[in-house]
Amino acid sequence: MSDTETSTLTLPVLPLTSGVVLPGMVLTIALETDDAKAAVEAAGDDGRLLLVPRVDGRHANVGTVATIESRGTLPSGIPALVVRATDRALLRTGVAGTGTVLWLEAEPVHPEVTDEAREKGNELRAAFRALFEQLGGRRLVEVLRGLDEPDALADAAGWWPDLSLEAQGRAAGDHRRRRAGRQGPGAGPRRPWPRPS
Repeated sequence: MSDTETSTLTLPVLPLTSGVVLPGMVLTIALETDDAKAAVEAAGDDGRLLLVPRVDGRHANVGTVATIESRGTLPSGIPALVVRATDRALLRTGVAGTGTVLWLEAEPVHPEVTDEAREKGNELRAAFRALFEQLGGRRLVEVLRGLDEPDALADAAGWWPDLSLEAQGRAAGDHRRRRAGRQGPGAGPRRPWPRPS
């Protein structure tokens, strides 16, 4: 069992202004601001960060624990990271740190999967299947095969490109009905967003 499953974490915050990151996502993040660069430098040897959406200038109360998988530079010369989101986390109190980096205590969320959650997951799977079949995407229907847990299925909605930032935030924060989703190594496409603030 990892420490993300058993304790409160204290991690540097990488604020996001243009998207919500859900467990299981692997994405590239451009480090366009001094705050973003400082958060990455503060991540330490384990390379863990809290990715926290900012909506209307305020941090959300739910974020995502992510691990830096690689660092590099985009063709434009901007430094960037590839991160893997591992756990949803409730954000707690700020912690004094050095420099300008915001450090927060966060509690990884692993709620129990109830019969009600499984029932809602089955309803969501049926809705996804109908939508994917209507769109003519047999390959899209195949995506559902690897999503057994209700939480992972609900997190899949976060990949929908037309979903608003507000709706993504609601999905990320709805931890009462599902536990943080997990996928195996290499799972999930890389997304070119969100942007750190």
